[in-house]
Amino acid sequence: MAKARDFYVQKDNFFILSDVTKEFMQKHNLSGTVSQFKAKVLCTVPVKTVYTGIYNKPTKVYRISDFKYQQMSTEDIIHK
Repeated sequence: MAKARDFYVQKDNFFILSDVTKEFMQKHNLSGTVSQFKAKVLCTVPVKTVYTGIYNKPTKVYRISDFKYQQMSTEDIIHK
């Protein structure tokens, strides 16, 4: 079974939550801290869910461009 990042992150348009690091955020010019960004991501709907690993665990895949130009706070996302 292939890993989710093998299909999506290498294209530089998609990511999975476990790939979000300080370096990832700097590379893509994303504002805020890593924990703030992850909270924002968890409040949104993923682009796709792929099944990975030997137990076919669902892994959510997100589009980088969906977050690149948003200047919304976590509270804005939760209340919308």
